[in-house]
Amino acid sequence: MFACKDDAEDTVTQYLKWNNQNTAYFEKAKTLTDENGNPYYKQVSPNWDMTSCVLMHYYTHGESTETPYYTSFIKVCYRGELIDGTVFDSTDNPIKVKLSSLVKGWAAAVEEMHPGDSCRVVIPQHLGYGASSYGTIKPYSTLIFDIKLLEITRQ
Repeated sequence: MFACKDDAEDTVTQYLKWNNQNTAYFEKAKTLTDENGNPYYKQVSPNWDMTSCVLMHYYTHGESTETPYYTSFIKVCYRGELIDGTVFDSTDNPIKVKLSSLVKGWAAAVEEMHPGDSCRVVIPQHLGYGASSYGTIKPYSTLIFDIKLLEITRQ
């Protein structure tokens, strides 16, 4: 015999609710201002999709004027979390990775950065994992990363 709890949300309802919360979070973040009324986040559109954007808030700026290409290898430290504060990934030590192997939102943001820059990046779900889950990341998640670009490396 099969029984369901009447008060339990089904998976579809849970994902729809999570989707709505993440969309609202991203839209609200786009409107945040600092104490002077200036936008808190810079909206950066990837050159391959000018209708989308990631949000970037710089903590520090590096001295270099070099920027990575989509095909570049980079050395970074980062911390990734969900809108509810759940940390899903972080590095204690720098890692080297090919930029094109990361989610599209990471690539769009890091292509704007210079070695020595550190910033917070807010990535909408469609430039992250979209409707797919990945490890502890639920489908429809807005991704929040604190990233420090240490260097652009050779393979």
